[in-house]
Amino acid sequence: MPGICQALALSLTHPSRREHMNWLQRIFDRLQGPAQPSYAGMIVAAEAVRCVQCGICGYNCPADIDVRTYARQGLLVTDPRCILCGNCVEKCPRGTLSFIPRPSGAAAQREHRPEIVLQVEA
Repeated sequence: MPGICQALALSLTHPSRREHMNWLQRIFDRLQGPAQPSYAGMIVAAEAVRCVQCGICGYNCPADIDVRTYARQGLLVTDPRCILCGNCVEKCPRGTLSFIPRPSGAAAQREHRPEIVLQVEA
């Protein structure tokens, strides 16, 4: 068994193997296309007065988030399913959505909670 492990270690570190892996990486990078912008540390914010409730933002969301509800209320999109792809921001015809630095503290606590409904007794 030690001979097999030594042979495996040698094959993994052989220069031709590294060259082959570099070639594969270059092909993969070409197929992937230009680098996408990074939105790490950002969050989607909405300007309620600009939103016309067209729903294009939510329609283009790969995580199936109802972005329109956040936009209508001018809230930060705090849904944990958000992958920060930027589709909603890019596709919004009114420029309602934008990326801003993720706030910390009290500002970050303001979030959309659709499960909480205000009940008024008559």
